[in-house]
Amino acid sequence: MLTSNLTRSARLTSQRGALRRAGFATTTSEPSKYKVLVIGGGTAGLAVARQVYDRFKDAGKSLADGDIGILDAAETHYYQPGWTLVGSGLSPKTDFARPLRSLVPAHISLISENVKSFSPDSSHVMTTNGREIGYDVLVVAAGLQTNFDAIKGLPAALDDPNSGVSTIYSYKTCDKVWTDIENLQSGKAVFTQPPGIIKCAGAPQKIMWMAWDRFRRTGRPNIKVDFYTGMPTMFSVKKYSDALDALRKERGVGGHFSHELVSIDAANRQATFKKAEDQSTVNVDYSLLHVTPPMGPLNVFKGSPIADAAGWVPVNQATLQHVKPEFSNVFAIGDCSSLPTSKTAAAITAQAPVLTENLFSFVDSGKVTNAKYDGYTSCPLLTGYGELMLAEFKYGLEPKETFSDIFDQTKPNRFFYHLKKDVFPLAYWNFMKHILVVASTMSRMTAAQIISLGEYLEPDFDPASLTVSQLLGVLGYHNIAYPTPYPKPKLVQIFNNEVKSRANKFKKERVKKENSIASEDGITDGVTGEPLGRKGRAPASAPRRSSRRLSQVPKVEEESSPPRPEPPKRRRSSAQPVLGGRSKRMSLAQPADTLVEESEHEDESPVKKVGRTKKVPTASHSRRISHLSGAEDSGWEDNNIFQSGAESSSPARASPVRPKVSRSAAGPRKSRKSTSAPPEMNSSSPIRPSTLSPPQSPFRPSLPPIPKFDFSKPPSTRFTPIREFSPAEPVKAEPEAAEERYTATDDVMAESSSGEAPELDSVKSEEKPDSHALDSQQQSQSQLDEAIAEMKTVDMHQLAPYSMAESSPRHWLLRGLLWIFLLTSLFGVYNYKAESSSIGYCKRGTNTSQALESIFAKRAEEQLCRAKLLDLQNSTEHEQATTKLDCDLPPLVPLPRPSSCTACPDHATCSQFDVTCDAGFLLKPHILLSFIPVSPSNSELTTAYLPKLSETFFKAVSVGLDGLPGFGSIALPPRCVEDPQRKRHIGALGKAIESRLARERGKRICRGDAFNASESLEGYEAAKTWGVEETQLKEYFRSKATPKVLAHFDDMFNTAIQQLTQWGGVFVGESADGTRYIAHKTPEMSWQCILTVKSREAWAAWRTTVFVSILSVLAIIGMRVKMTQRQKENRVITELVQVVLDTLRNQEMAHYTDPLTAPEPYLPSLQLRDLILQTEPSLWIRTKLWERVERVVESNANVRANLEEVPGGDEMKVWRWVGSSGRTPGRKGREQEEESEE
Repeated sequence: MLTSNLTRSARLTSQRGALRRAGFATTTSEPSKYKVLVIGGGTAGLAVARQVYDRFKDAGKSLADGDIGILDAAETHYYQPGWTLVGSGLSPKTDFARPLRSLVPAHISLISENVKSFSPDSSHVMTTNGREIGYDVLVVAAGLQTNFDAIKGLPAALDDPNSGVSTIYSYKTCDKVWTDIENLQSGKAVFTQPPGIIKCAGAPQKIMWMAWDRFRRTGRPNIKVDFYTGMPTMFSVKKYSDALDALRKERGVGGHFSHELVSIDAANRQATFKKAEDQSTVNVDYSLLHVTPPMGPLNVFKGSPIADAAGWVPVNQATLQHVKPEFSNVFAIGDCSSLPTSKTAAAITAQAPVLTENLFSFVDSGKVTNAKYDGYTSCPLLTGYGELMLAEFKYGLEPKETFSDIFDQTKPNRFFYHLKKDVFPLAYWNFMKHILVVASTMSRMTAAQIISLGEYLEPDFDPASLTVSQLLGVLGYHNIAYPTPYPKPKLVQIFNNEVKSRANKFKKERVKKENSIASEDGITDGVTGEPLGRKGRAPASAPRRSSRRLSQVPKVEEESSPPRPEPPKRRRSSAQPVLGGRSKRMSLAQPADTLVEESEHEDESPVKKVGRTKKVPTASHSRRISHLSGAEDSGWEDNNIFQSGAESSSPARASPVRPKVSRSAAGPRKSRKSTSAPPEMNSSSPIRPSTLSPPQSPFRPSLPPIPKFDFSKPPSTRFTPIREFSPAEPVKAEPEAAEERYTATDDVMAESSSGEAPELDSVKSEEKPDSHALDSQQQSQSQLDEAIAEMKTVDMHQLAPYSMAESSPRHWLLRGLLWIFLLTSLFGVYNYKAESSSIGYCKRGTNTSQALESIFAKRAEEQLCRAKLLDLQNSTEHEQATTKLDCDLPPLVPLPRPSSCTACPDHATCSQFDVTCDAGFLLKPHILLSFIPVSPSNSELTTAYLPKLSETFFKAVSVGLDGLPGFGSIALPPRCVEDPQRKRHIGALGKAIESRLARERGKRICRGDAFNASESLEGYEAAKTWGVEETQLKEYFRSKATPKVLAHFDDMFNTAIQQLTQWGGVFVGESADGTRYIAHKTPEMSWQCILTVKSREAWAAWRTTVFVSILSVLAIIGMRVKMTQRQKENRVITELVQVVLDTLRNQEMAHYTDPLTAPEPYLPSLQLRDLILQTEPSLWIRTKLWERVERVVESNANVRANLEEVPGGDEMKVWRWVGSSGRTPGRKGREQEEESEE
């Protein structure tokens, strides 16, 4: 437990040590201490509080109820993004407000106070009520404040319904925006945005675009729309700013940038803006003015130790932890943080999972994890009704778009519009409890992502920052065994022993594996000689031509032959080799001849071709050539081992004629070999064995089947890579009938798959004449055309093409795996359903039950038993001890198990499988089964009943759905609804009681009781004075009740009194001996009684009014006299000022006219006073009048006041006339001389 007498460093060391060992400090019995304290109950605060609780629960370290507290005095929670919809007339503002307490789960405490100060050194805060609240971890999510007073005249203009000034940044005024838009018929609509930080920087122009669209849709195009913004551009992200500016120009909206609104004159409908460039102001007339007020940090943060100089909470941009190490248990999120990103609700949804993960890791290990926030935020910019531009970006104002592969997000889209208008508000209110939790789970990196990053191989990596599932994934990836069960400390130990000790080896394996990935580097085009990588980056590619190639070795061209044209760009899939195993298309396309690349040495022997054992008919068994239109048009080479010949073995085409080879040139006849076999190489050829399989071509011709070819299912073949080999034994000749069933390629494939060794038939392509090859190509072309023409005349149903997959072992393996998966899933669902359906209902008002607690206890016993079984594996008494433990090993694949019961319906008491409604409520089926007719209640005032429907139907529903995943233990629980007939009786009785009590109070007021009738007092004395004793009132109404309700009268009477008390019209007082009096707060009187009471009240009230009126009259008379006197003084002052000015002017003229008579051009102020006011005997009056004269005279521009030394040696204030009327021709020169002398 942390103590306040520790120093800061020692306190932090103790705190982190405690957090590592136990997760949290031990909760004290003091109620004002929370393990996690969240400041603010907005979107960020609610999201973090829920996610933190669920994160600890998922990790098996559940917090107790009340360990997390939310500190916020607000009573209402607002969905602020919806205020734009209110201002646009799309929704009422009541749709976006909910009581805050209704959104806070029961296991989280809501503290209805505000924070006053922070003391992070001692880990506590002070509330506005003077309460000190401690914490282990603090999450600041207090938001920011809107400074309406920063703009002069704005608060008064917003309160004035006729000012034309409104804003969507307040729940109070957001509906006024729509009213002003609808009422405006002509004139100028001005929309403003301040410089600096605001909530959702796109909102000021959202409402502008909606207003513009509304004006056009309703026939008001004469309204001019202007946008005055304190920012230099339309939006902070250039991509969206350019699109918005283009939209502004297209729609004719005025754009005035770097203009800040400073004041509003609502009376004259004029707004004053200050320009940023020169700080000058400009006045703008408006008919409608939408104001976005400046915003900033809350006052509580200014000067706080956890805030910076500007008032924001400084946090790490990636982890959201406080930047000061001594405040490492402080996190911040949302608008109050210093994160350099837009302050929106979308940003909070991305920040909350990161903060949750880092907070959990900090508590669990003392360090934050690798979860990082990249600055993502989103701004849905409404640009009109039915269209919206979705701006998404991250740190650095870099776009990070979700739908960029589907839409151009700079173009307004209707899909985005409905997300903003319909989906987001619905999801916020109805699914907030689940969506934010799912976001937290999705934000954690998977084990595959951890492995792909490879950061866990660094020396300073802390394995404790990983979750159990991530540790298991890393250990499994490296084939490291781990114990079962697998507690996290044990996994961390294994990680340190097995992974860290071999980190360098694993790094080398990663580099080696990365270097073995297929690449085009070093592979050149056989025709042009250019690297494939360069060709792949060609700007344009021609249509692909035939990919069939010659089965002969290409002939050497003559020097005089024209150069080949640039071959078309190749498809990457047909040029890149496939590594590791058989291609997915091997079952459909057979490999072709594999020839040696042209890069071999020139002195090697020529490549030999595949021989045949016997002659085959030309029409059906000759080998086809893969190039029908000439070798120059093909994008393939015969000597490229990375090309696929799958198309040459397609069974849908007839095989063209293979050119005959001279027997003498070919050498001795040898047995047939598979067409997929490599050519024989010279023994000196430095070819090494290869494990690469050539890729298969994706080309598949769409031709009808050939009717006279009866294809059978060919055996699956395995491609033989290039390798050195020796000739094998000759194979026996196949029967003629068997050869007629296969094409040449299929025949050779069959032999190859039968185990007979293929053999090469030596052919010297150099001795073949070019004309013979050309004749063979033309003959193949004609035969192929005849085959295609014949196939078009045959119906498709005459031949059913076989499927290679039917006989593939892989196909049957996949089928088997699929059936195993389905059966396993069904078995898992059955077990889950059986266990879940046995739980039943929760206890009333809780989320647990006896059955659920017993299941948890049983699971805990199984876990303990498995732990003991694991500990006994290495013991010498293993066999005797394990026989005593009655538990099974954990499943290989962890399956979900039910962990919750079905909540008991409201107004009901539940046992494990039964529901009993409270008095006054009826048991009804679930809302989804409400269409099923049920029998009415047994009596008019029954309080509970069971539907008299066939029990078979409800049992069938229960057996089929109870316990299924997603349905809960009880799939469709019933509900308790209030008995409508009983409700009507209680309502009638309540009205009668209320009327009776109101009349009783009216009678007592009318007779003039001593108490003040205007006061609404509560308590026993007030109830006794104005009300009726409860027993007397009950007997009064019992005597008037009908016989059929007498049996339930007491219950109805008590319920009616309770409802009246809750509604506030009636109050109850109870004495110490238990006597209860019931009274009404409002009297009910006749008109005669009202007249009497009003007369008494008027007499009491008018006495004060008369005295006040008399005093008011006297005050008015006094003020009138004073005003008359002041007016008289003003006239005197005016005359005196005129006399003074004339005297000074005359003195100036006299000085320059006759210096001897007037030696000085000025006159002393006091001497002038005594001269002019010599008729006033009172010195006080003279002084008072002269003070006012001095102010007026000295403010005159023609008079200069100085201190001069007058005759007699005194220094006095003098006045000198400097006006032009008093100047003489030589005055200017004389003044210059005097100044020079001075």
